Amino acid sequence: MKNSIQEVRVTIDKLGPSIGEVSSIVSCLTEAIIQVDDYRPGSRNDNDSSGEGISSYQSRMMTSTREIARTAQEIVIKSSSNPTELGNLASHISSTYTSLAGDSRGAIQNTESTELADRIKSSVQDLGQVTIELVKAAGSVQLSPNDSFVLRDVSDSARHVGEKCANVLSSLNALARGFHVLTEATNTVSGILGDLDTTIMFATAGSLNAENDEEIFASHRENILKTAKALVEDT
Repeated sequence: MKNSIQEVRVTIDKLGPSIGEVSSIVSCLTEAIIQVDDYRPGSRNDNDSSGEGISSYQSRMMTSTREIARTAQEIVIKSSSNPTELGNLASHISSTYTSLAGDSRGAIQNTESTELADRIKSSVQDLGQVTIELVKAAGSVQLSPNDSFVLRDVSDSARHVGEKCANVLSSLNALARGFHVLTEATNTVSGILGDLDTTIMFATAGSLNAENDEEIFASHRENILKTAKALVEDT
């Protein structure tokens, strides 16, 4: 009985900090998602006050999106090899997304097309939502590092992040037509596609115990590559 009580206490001690950290990161991501809508001139954290051109926002958004995809890949790897590093990775992906969300406001303010502005806004917000799910899954791994279902949740969430990253890049690439950032867009696209493929590979390796993995991963991979193909063609 004493041993059981001690085990419960140890679990609670571990649970408290993890829940607090995840909750804090989720709150930051949620706030960043909300602020994407707050793109009116004079709004809080108005990025357009710097007088930067739209190409600057696009360039930084592409860099941030690529970094989010890379970090999602790293989270999948560390979930199996070193769960203690997941907290730092979750914080990093949150801060990177916050930067992306901030730059998206500047890009939207400088976009004459309402359709493109809505496309950028929705793609960035969708990426934020799936990033939250990835952070939550990473937090669960820290509590149950040997749970195959938890590890699978991380893999699934990372794939969704990869898909949404491709959507953000597609939106930015549509906006880039006619601007001088096309060369940089092409190079960024090539890099992100490589990162996405690597993410899929590690996600697959991290869920070997799950049933029907081949069918599930094949379906997600097809969706990502379909989006990626359209992105390259747009470039």
